Amino acid sequence: MAQNIRFGDFQRESAVERDVISYNDLSPKAAWDRDGHLVPHVHAKVQLDFKDVYRLLRTYSSSRFMEQLQAVVPLAVYLALFQMIALREMVQDSWMIVGGLFGVIVGLMLFMEGLKLGLMPFGETIGHILPKKSPLPVVLLVAFLLGVGVTFAEPAIGALKTAGQAVSPLKAPILYALLT
Repeated sequence: MAQNIRFGDFQRESAVERDVISYNDLSPKAAWDRDGHLVPHVHAKVQLDFKDVYRLLRTYSSSRFMEQLQAVVPLAVYLALFQMIALREMVQDSWMIVGGLFGVIVGLMLFMEGLKLGLMPFGETIGHILPKKSPLPVVLLVAFLLGVGVTFAEPAIGALKTAGQAVSPLKAPILYALLT
C-alpha cells in the first residue's frame, strides 16, 4: 500500500546538507600603513608543476578529443570496410593512416575550440542584435552575403576545385562543370 507524503516533508527530508561560506572569510584581511592608507594585498603567484598542468589539461581536452574521435572513427571504419568489401583491396600503410587520423582528430579538436572561442561570439552577437536594429530586408541580405562568403571560404570547396581540374571535360562534362 502506498503512503502519501506531503511535498514539503519530502523536501525537508531529502534536502542536501550544505555549508554557506562568506566571501569575507576567503578574502585577505585589510591592512593599513602608518598614515592610515589601505595597503593593497599582493596575491602569491600560483605555482603549477607539470603534474598540475597535466591534470588541468587532461580533464579539459579529453572530452573535446572524445567528441572528435566519435565523429572521425565511424567515417574511417566505413571507408576501410568499403575499401575491403566493395573494392576488394586491403588497407595499405595502416600505421600512417592511424597517425593521420590522430592528426585529424587533434586538428579538428583545436579547430572547433577556436571556433567556439573566436568566431561563435561574433555570430551570436550579430544574431541577437541585427534583427532588433535592422529591417527584415537588411537581415536577409546580410544572411545571404554571410552564406555566400562561408561557402567560398569552406576548404572543401577549394579541394573540390582542385579535384575538378583533374577531370577531363570531354569525358565527364557535367562533373567537370560541377567541380570547377
